[in-house]
Amino acid sequence: MWKRNILATVLALAVAPGCSGTDESGGNNDPNDLSNSAECDAYCAATQDQCGFECIREFSCEVRSGECQESTKEYLKCAATHVQCIENGVSVVGCMHDSETYCE
Repeated sequence: MWKRNILATVLALAVAPGCSGTDESGGNNDPNDLSNSAECDAYCAATQDQCGFECIREFSCEVRSGECQESTKEYLKCAATHVQCIENGVSVVGCMHDSETYCE
């Protein structure tokens, strides 16, 4: 297990209307995608409210390799309160994906 300290800039790109990563029933079928979670809602709301950027939920809230759903949810909770607006994007400083604590 490892910890990855996130000090990088995360760009929040605009989503074209009608584009999504859902199946025909409207549900997401990717277990590594938390785009419909409350944590993703909070993070994306922060990027929109504070910086005017609509995040790409399927990218921003994806469970990445070496991480798990719980570590990603905890990261998104932190990121929602640590959004900093930068030119053409959003920066999240001080949050980490802590797979050592949350993942088996």
